[in-house]
Amino acid sequence: MLPSRGATTLLLEEAVDGENGEDLPLLSGPENLAYMIYTSGSTGMPKAAMNAHGPVCNRLVWMQNEYQIGRDDAILQKTPFSFDVSVWEFFWPLLAGAKLVMARAQAHKDPAYLIDVVKREEITTIHYVPSMLQSFLEHEGVETCSTLLRVICSGEALPFWMVKRLESRAPGKRPDASLFS
Repeated sequence: MLPSRGATTLLLEEAVDGENGEDLPLLSGPENLAYMIYTSGSTGMPKAAMNAHGPVCNRLVWMQNEYQIGRDDAILQKTPFSFDVSVWEFFWPLLAGAKLVMARAQAHKDPAYLIDVVKREEITTIHYVPSMLQSFLEHEGVETCSTLLRVICSGEALPFWMVKRLESRAPGKRPDASLFS
């Protein structure tokens, strides 16, 4: 349910019916709700986390300033929509002019499929929680993912041995930069 504090509803059917060629009114700002997501966080108790436009934009701008992706990059969107990581997987490439590649549903559980997509679509940036990264690393063919330049990890502790294992198996790593973010 949307919060009751000042939420404005725009019925698209009415807006389109009255279409006169003018822009629709701007009804949201940085403080307005962008999306809600349910999380157990660190408590284990499900709760709704409400995220406003401003912080989402700040995160995207920070990522772009930090990692400078562009039209030569391809981001693989593989995280289920119910996780917050999916937000930047969708919007960062669109913000930066990079290619957005959407994996099939449940692809995050299929390392062979992911390796194939990384190679076929020339993916440069991918996200993993470390436990899923471990599964990816144990699969034959990781060393053929020559376009992979960035692996962004979050959600769990990232063991140092895993960093070293991926860096030793990923031929796309630039010598002047870490593969991990």
